[in-house]
Amino acid sequence: MPANPKSAESAWVQHEVQFWKEQGRAKSLLIVLTDGEIRLTASSETTITTAMLWNVGDLPDVVARATELACAAAGPGFTEQEWNVRAPGLPYRRLCP
Repeated sequence: MPANPKSAESAWVQHEVQFWKEQGRAKSLLIVLTDGEIRLTASSETTITTAMLWNVGDLPDVVARATELACAAAGPGFTEQEWNVRAPGLPYRRLCP
């Protein structure tokens, strides 16, 4: 999920985060910072949080292998049923190999 200061204000982003929470998959969100800085906070809803921060500016290999690493961290991507809910009207395609 792309993250920047504007995305935090986006109703779509809030809806997407809520969807993953409802699916029980919020613990495996992959957030890619596209602008700004990351600030991690905890709330009363948080029981255990694991965060892995990569500074891709310092890691050219991560940039070169971004899709591979993102798929390894996030899992197989959407099932066809999830795709139809999240991207109705678009033909299904696997996002990760």
